[in-house]
Amino acid sequence: MALEGNDQEEITNAVINILTSCVKLEEGDIRTLPNFDIEYLFLQIRARSVNNIAKLSLRHKSDDECKHVTDYELDLEKVQVTFPEDHDNKIMLTDDVGVVMKYPTITGLDKAQEKLSDSNVENILRFFAENIAMIFDDEDVHENNSIEELIEFVEQLNSNQFQKLTNFYATMPYIGHEIRYTCEKCGKEEFIPLRGLNSFFT
Repeated sequence: MALEGNDQEEITNAVINILTSCVKLEEGDIRTLPNFDIEYLFLQIRARSVNNIAKLSLRHKSDDECKHVTDYELDLEKVQVTFPEDHDNKIMLTDDVGVVMKYPTITGLDKAQEKLSDSNVENILRFFAENIAMIFDDEDVHENNSIEELIEFVEQLNSNQFQKLTNFYATMPYIGHEIRYTCEKCGKEEFIPLRGLNSFFT
């Protein structure tokens, strides 16, 4: 199964192909959905069409002493999209000026992570500009801005405002689940946070 491999492009294509076959959306529309929506839809389709139980192999975070692997069955229907309390795609930059950000898609998530770690400031500025859906103030909403206008807007932000845009990506919604279990061999209690689609098929 593609999801059990390590090739991200293969995983992405497999998910898109399955969703295209199972939901009433065109492939182009699926590719524009936020990544967390895509992952949630896929898990729910998997739960209802194949099996709602995913079998996981859990290991200690540190296996210096006990290398036992615990078999764990997770009910996928219990998995939800987690929305951090301080997250909002509507970001107020001043008291009366703000932006609405676009969420990364399933094909754009890797690009987002790559750009945010880029040491080239111009690349980061352009990335933020490309992902502004709209700019608004207390009098008007500004949509359909050119990329040049958006870059100029981002270039004028101060460090605190720039950090707000960065925090948008750091706190994005995600599919997740917390597992607490006791190793049947050594008796140690473990806490395993699952985050992102791949973590549910390990």
